[in-house]
Amino acid sequence: MRKQDWLIGLLHSAVWIGAIALFPLAMKGNSAAAAYAATCAWWATLYVALLLGTGWRAAVAFLLIMTAVFSVDASAGWNFLYHDAPGVLSVQFVFLVAVLAIVWMSPFVLNVIVKWAYKHVVAVLR
Repeated sequence: MRKQDWLIGLLHSAVWIGAIALFPLAMKGNSAAAAYAATCAWWATLYVALLLGTGWRAAVAFLLIMTAVFSVDASAGWNFLYHDAPGVLSVQFVFLVAVLAIVWMSPFVLNVIVKWAYKHVVAVLR
């Protein structure tokens, strides 16, 4: 991967983690703040991916960075990205990481699908 792909992946990671960190501060005391923060992180990542035209290589870099950050967060017990992580690696936790990877990658996948559909719709309309 090129250095640029890693930098764009790092930018997307910062956007995701920033939304997760800042949104609950705005909604202090609201029981749904974590869910809103995750939703905002997803939309912000989708928006930045659209603006930058993020490619698959940068998306893979983002996934690797987020997996590393999540692993450190869970093993250190910071409970920033996920609360109540188990102390011992289990099948359920590996499954959770796989589901999170799908959620983390979904803005990029949606972005590619929408750009492909838009390109083909515009071609048909012309």
